[in-house]
Amino acid sequence: RAAPVARRLAEALRSVLEPTVFSRLKGDYRSGKRLSMRRVLEYVASGYRKDKIWLRRNRPAKRAYQVLVAIDDSASMRDNGAHEAALAALAALAAGLAQLEVGDLAVARFGDAAELLHGFADGPLGDDAAARCPARFAFADEATRCAALLETALPALRAAREAAARQAAPLQLLLLVSDGRFDAPSRAELRRLQRDATDDGVAIVVLLIDAPGRESVLEMKSVSFVDGQVAIDQYMDGYPFPCYVVLRDVAALPDTLATALKQWFEFHAR
Repeated sequence: RAAPVARRLAEALRSVLEPTVFSRLKGDYRSGKRLSMRRVLEYVASGYRKDKIWLRRNRPAKRAYQVLVAIDDSASMRDNGAHEAALAALAALAAGLAQLEVGDLAVARFGDAAELLHGFADGPLGDDAAARCPARFAFADEATRCAALLETALPALRAAREAAARQAAPLQLLLLVSDGRFDAPSRAELRRLQRDATDDGVAIVVLLIDAPGRESVLEMKSVSFVDGQVAIDQYMDGYPFPCYVVLRDVAALPDTLATALKQWFEFHAR
């Protein structure tokens, strides 16, 4: 099931995650690192007047992204029927990003605490590592401490960016896959961490999984007490992450994720 979704995902993201590393040579210059043999012949034929015979790397052809996929490992994911879709999304993301040769991929889990299952320094997420990742998820944690995830993920992304800076400054994405039911008291802290991520140039995109036949996170209500009075609001009012999309079917992941990333780039540009 993941293979066709991965292929479509790679194609959908191809136009969104544009090449960022200059690796293609193009002429014509009076200096450079490699000669254009065609231009050398013209140079000789012109009596050594047409001296723009050098090539330079001035066309981006490779993608230098660092993508951290974080999966909500709390019991609410299983209770809400979102756990299987989350693992299917992880498999499709890993395969699709590998096909696109997007750069480096890391995987994390979060619930009561956050844990990096596959770091950027661990090398490519090959078939063996990708097959082992699902076994690390139990979907049994009582809490969904998203703040703990960000406090773990942002330093890891910062360290990965510094390690790669000698080659090319990578663009970084944090893809957070969850049913969206985060602890309400932590929203102020999450907004602060979201701002820290934006300041660091990290894109946070949340994939909210809505399982068929279950209550949608978009329909949920939140209850609070204001001046001794009960206040009922939409759960998504004041949501701490500005860029989120709802995923109801893993087959829709390519278009959904492409839309989410476009949304983030537009938001960041503003």
